[in-house]
Amino acid sequence: MSTEKWDTADIAEYLGYSRAHVTDKLIKRPDFPVPFINTSRKHRFWDRAVIEAWAAGTQRREAISSELAL
Repeated sequence: MSTEKWDTADIAEYLGYSRAHVTDKLIKRPDFPVPFINTSRKHRFWDRAVIEAWAAGTQRREAISSELAL
C-alpha cells in the first residue's frame, strides 16, 4: 500500500486556502495532523488520507458547534 504524500500546496488546493494560510496558520493548530515526512521547514509531507479525514472531522465539529449556537 502506497501513501500519497501532500505538501502545503496540495493541502491548500484541497481545502481552498492559500498556501500561506496553510503554512502560517493551519499546520500550527494543535489538532492538525503531524507530517509523516519532516526533514526541514521546506520538506514536510502529510498522508492524503489523514488530511482528508482531519478535514471531514473538522467540518463536522464546526457544523455541530454552529447548530448548538442557534
